[in-house]
Amino acid sequence: TFELARRVEKVTALDASRHMLKILNRKIHKHEVTNIHTVLSPWETAKVEKHDMVIASGCMYAFHRIDEAVNKMLRTANKAIAFLGDLNRKDAEGMRNLRDKFGWKIAGGRDEPLLYNVLYQMGIYPDVLVIRNLRKPMRFANIRQAVDRLKVVLRLSNDRVPELEKELVDFVDSSTGEVDLGEVVFNEMVMVYPCK
Repeated sequence: TFELARRVEKVTALDASRHMLKILNRKIHKHEVTNIHTVLSPWETAKVEKHDMVIASGCMYAFHRIDEAVNKMLRTANKAIAFLGDLNRKDAEGMRNLRDKFGWKIAGGRDEPLLYNVLYQMGIYPDVLVIRNLRKPMRFANIRQAVDRLKVVLRLSNDRVPELEKELVDFVDSSTGEVDLGEVVFNEMVMVYPCK
């Protein structure tokens, strides 16, 4: 969102999650950014004015009706829609170990092939670009930040948080105090559909 805001006149950040927008609004206020407008709504029922481009990043799992969401995007985008998502993600070893320890297994596979088929059935034939082997570090400024994020990712009850804190001590970098779980490696699929 912030990278886009540095490059364009105006960004509308839409999310159905009140919590995610609360985090974003806090960052907008902290960095005094004035060209980002947030909207709390699912795409299917969103009231958004026309924009040059709609970017749907990693949100397909949240659509109750993909066709309704995509049709709303088509009516909103003047020039193009871009769908972004990761394929064949390999989690960092530290994250895999934590998932094993706390008993939460992430399901294999991604929703982009399904979305591609839905778009095809709707008569939309996007250009597909796959960007390979991007690396994203899983680092947190301190244990508190890591616990706050990972208890949600791992779906932990509050009574297991102290156990998670103890486990994370192994990942603390003694020189910086950061929690470093390693690098996630993933391929990113970008599908672009021109509206005109």
